[in-house]
Amino acid sequence: MFENVGEKLKTLSKILMIISSILGIIAGIKMFNTSGAPTAIIIIIISPIASYVSFLSVYGIGEILVRTESYRDHNSRNKEIPSNYSDKAANDIVVNSEHAPVVKLDNHNECFCPSCNAALSFEYTFGLKQCPHCKKHFKIEKK
Repeated sequence: MFENVGEKLKTLSKILMIISSILGIIAGIKMFNTSGAPTAIIIIIISPIASYVSFLSVYGIGEILVRTESYRDHNSRNKEIPSNYSDKAANDIVVNSEHAPVVKLDNHNECFCPSCNAALSFEYTFGLKQCPHCKKHFKIEKK
């Protein structure tokens, strides 16, 4: 029931938008008899546009959920420990420094993670570091 919620929300928003548009057009056609042609034509034109705009935000939320789930799945697949890691203890993972990518600090002691491209700042320390965002290891050298 709660699987693939984003796609279900997107589908529901499409269905409700179509139903709302059809009901608005039917209401406009019925207004030909009571209010006259100009009002009915305006209702027929505006109701599908209003339906589209009103359900666009619901569709957008569904799209956000789909992309978030895709991002989560992508990141969970990338958390596998590479072959150049070795376990020393249960929570103590060390990287083989000769295989770690090299990052050069600029004049402000800032650099970007070579894996996730997050902005990082270090205080005059060089050598093997770990990104606090994606947990990938890399070496730091001065430019």
